[in-house]
Amino acid sequence: MDAAAALAVSSNEYVDTSFKNSRLPPLPISRENSSDQLQKYRYSPVTNPFKTGPSFVVKGTKHVLPSPHSLKPYMDTKSGTMDTWPAHATGMSGTKQVGLSKHKELVVVDEEKLGKPQMTPKPKFLHNLESFLKKELQSLGVTKVEPNELRLQAHREVFDYLMEEFSTYKPLLSAIKNEYEMMLSNNRELTRKLEPLKQVLITTTEQCEQRLHAIRSKDRPEILILKQKSEALKNQIEVMKMEQLKYQNQVDELQEKLSNEYEKYRDQADARKLLVLDINELRYRQEDLIMQQQAANQYASGEDPTMMKIALRRAKYDEGIALEKLKEMSDKYANVTPRRDFEELQKELEALRKYFYEKDRDTETLKTEHDTLLEVHKQVIVQRDEFFQESERLRQTATPRPEWEKCADIVPGGIQRWQELSDGVRSDDLVGVLLQELSRASGGEFGAPEYFEGQGDREDVPAYLRYEGQVRNRHLGKKETAILIKDVWKEKTAANAETKSEDVDKPERIPMSVFLVQYLNTKFPLHQMVVEWCYNIHDSCQRYSHDERIAMFLGILTDEIDEEVYYGQLNLMSRLLGYFRQIAADEENPNVLSRDMFKLALSDFFEDKDEADIEQLVRAAEQESNITEANESFTYANLFIEDEEGKFWCFC
Repeated sequence: MDAAAALAVSSNEYVDTSFKNSRLPPLPISRENSSDQLQKYRYSPVTNPFKTGPSFVVKGTKHVLPSPHSLKPYMDTKSGTMDTWPAHATGMSGTKQVGLSKHKELVVVDEEKLGKPQMTPKPKFLHNLESFLKKELQSLGVTKVEPNELRLQAHREVFDYLMEEFSTYKPLLSAIKNEYEMMLSNNRELTRKLEPLKQVLITTTEQCEQRLHAIRSKDRPEILILKQKSEALKNQIEVMKMEQLKYQNQVDELQEKLSNEYEKYRDQADARKLLVLDINELRYRQEDLIMQQQAANQYASGEDPTMMKIALRRAKYDEGIALEKLKEMSDKYANVTPRRDFEELQKELEALRKYFYEKDRDTETLKTEHDTLLEVHKQVIVQRDEFFQESERLRQTATPRPEWEKCADIVPGGIQRWQELSDGVRSDDLVGVLLQELSRASGGEFGAPEYFEGQGDREDVPAYLRYEGQVRNRHLGKKETAILIKDVWKEKTAANAETKSEDVDKPERIPMSVFLVQYLNTKFPLHQMVVEWCYNIHDSCQRYSHDERIAMFLGILTDEIDEEVYYGQLNLMSRLLGYFRQIAADEENPNVLSRDMFKLALSDFFEDKDEADIEQLVRAAEQESNITEANESFTYANLFIEDEEGKFWCFC
């Protein structure tokens, strides 16, 4: 109803034919006393402006209009035309009827389709639009409902007229139209883009058809050959089917013959069974006849069968009584032991009693001895406690016995010299012997001098001792000397590796006397300190020359021993370690060698040594590895570990 009212009250609508085609006159506005009337209407809530305003009559009915002062300017005062539709339309715009179709079915038919005029008219503007659209479609020849640009253009014009007339809804209708136009434009653009693809698709389809036709033409001879083969195979199949039927007939005949033969066999088997039954029957009759003859003979000889039955019954009765007595005897004497077994058990019991008596006597003797031992043990514990207390008292009051073996490190000549001096000498006298040796080592005075006298700058003086004046004595110990020598050898080896030489067998090396000065210059920036350490190293090497490593270093320092001797020993140990690794590579544990394998490896490596030397090396290795059992294995890599003083222990 709202849409219909909107169509009827439009500013440019047409008036129904029942009214005169004229516009309503504008409402008169009285200029006089307008403010008074407005004031009256404004402050008088009882006054109704629709009862005092102008009026008009339509079909005898009076219609009162509102007062001009109550209308909004430029809105309610705007003039226009009026249409009575759909005020007079009480029913639908058209009536529908029910009829029969060609197929005798009920259908609803509209009056417009039947060619009948509509009794209830439509709005004139709508009627004009529909008439215009119908004429346009007929003039363009596109009355058939299908997608067409001409039909779209006609409907677009009608829609434009509709938007122009309905100015209130024009923005919304324009937006809807724009959306449709944009979508339509987009679809056209997509269609335009797809046109080349369509042509390509058509071209591709034609090419594929041509290729397919070419392939079919090419394969047509093969197809014909295959068809011929197929026909030949079909003929062969027919022949084989005929043969199969023939063979099937033969099989049927053979089966029929077999069934006849089987029937004959079954008849023969039944006849044989009947014959066997007859034979058995005759045999049974013969046996019965023989038994009857024997019974008749026995009766004739005087043996009565009745008496025999009575005797048999009596024998069975006696057998039952005997079985009962046997069972009773078994129950009574079930726990009775035979006399022979009883006598044997008595003998065993006597033997066990004698054995127990002897053991009991031995136990008593052992108890007596145990008690005696307990008493002795208590006495021993008391004596032990007394001796322990006395030992503690002596340990606290007496002076501990010195370890004289340590003196071998400071006595010139080493352990051999000290053993010669201390052999057969008491502890009280060893102190004097030690003081005498120390006094002899210091030049007749007890203790070493505090300063060394420089040997001068002469050519015959070694390079590291060329100095005039006094040099302070640092009194280096054996351990300090050994550690210092180890570090010197380390730096010397690195310096030799950096020195390039043309002769590989005998490379050029810096003399130790020169290198020692270079080494000390890197350690001490002052020349006085370098000289001091040179003299102290020389002095400590002389004092501890009984040590093989220190003696070798002193010999190399004074050019008495070739430096190749030291590197030869290192090379020998390296080759020996590599040989051990080569031997142990095939073992389950490559880090361990058994004693036999270790001894065999030493014998193979040191071919010039005899059995005694090899055995001595093995014992040294056992001593170093703390091995006590003869079959224990060696961890050979531990034998080549160097301590902080550069010593390879007793094995090396």
